[in-house]
Amino acid sequence: MPTERFVGEVSGMSGPDELVDQEIVDLAMSFRDLRWSWDPAEIGELAKRFGWTVEFEYKGSAQLDTGLGMASGDIHCDASGKVAKIAVALCSYIDDTSPSERWYLHDRFVHAVELVTRALAEPTDRLPKEVPEVWWRGVESTVGLARSSTVARIFLASNAHLDKLARGEM
Repeated sequence: MPTERFVGEVSGMSGPDELVDQEIVDLAMSFRDLRWSWDPAEIGELAKRFGWTVEFEYKGSAQLDTGLGMASGDIHCDASGKVAKIAVALCSYIDDTSPSERWYLHDRFVHAVELVTRALAEPTDRLPKEVPEVWWRGVESTVGLARSSTVARIFLASNAHLDKLARGEM
């Protein structure tokens, strides 16, 4: 369960600092059910559909405000020009030198894994690496959670993109 401490209060940010449980579940299910062309020309329409603001676009990729502030989401394209991954922060960025904030981020990630597992079923992959990831692989795309040293994110990635990464082609 997430702590009662708010990262935004520690870092001086204002506004919401984490997605609530239902937002995480809704986003995971929406990502799972999303059918679209993966065409970067549709990034604006996709952002509007989810209620996000496109902060800027560059070569088909985009930085988003998903409700947690600047750069709380991003959309990346692969070398072919197709959208490869959509990622949304689960919480505000933390100070990775603060032990309490590192624990908060760990707990937030674990809690999100529990929520998404209840919503979508057992994960298809658990990748315990430097940036741990948990995946729910579908036919064409994968819903996942990832935790870096400063933020936890939920993402949707094309399976073609993930397969290329696995083969070391990117």
